[in-house]
Amino acid sequence: MKIRIIGPCGSGKTFTAKALSEQFEIPFYETDNIIWDRKENKKYTLEIRNEKLRNILFMENWIIEGAQYKWSFESFEKADLIVVLNPYPVIRNLRVIKRFIEMQLGLKQYNYRQSWTELIEMFKQNREYDRSTFKSIVSVTEKHNEKRIIAKNSQEIFEHIKSM
Repeated sequence: MKIRIIGPCGSGKTFTAKALSEQFEIPFYETDNIIWDRKENKKYTLEIRNEKLRNILFMENWIIEGAQYKWSFESFEKADLIVVLNPYPVIRNLRVIKRFIEMQLGLKQYNYRQSWTELIEMFKQNREYDRSTFKSIVSVTEKHNEKRIIAKNSQEIFEHIKSM
């Protein structure tokens, strides 16, 4: 099974990908880790990024999650299921705040350490998602409508997969 999950900050992409990965024993990948060299704290070159993505896409099974969509069209082509996560904005923003607090207090490990500036940027990205990005993602994935679902939460995704 090949699943592509896309959505805004705090939508539950990573949570859902991990849950699906455990349930179906499929590896999952975060697009942020395809883009970022975490050891060097800098972006990979476009060539390295694209090669990392291609290597995943050639695997028999995968789950790829992330907000990025403008450079990862091939993941939509190759996916058996495309999930567009779109929870209510207040839920997303509360999750972003919770994650920030957990990071600042060292209660939970994440791939990065978020600053106040980055927190504010996430709120801006969420607002932009509601204004235009969601429509762009729906448009980009429209030609894959038969394998795309738009879900508010992971429960809807699991129910959809059970019905497949």
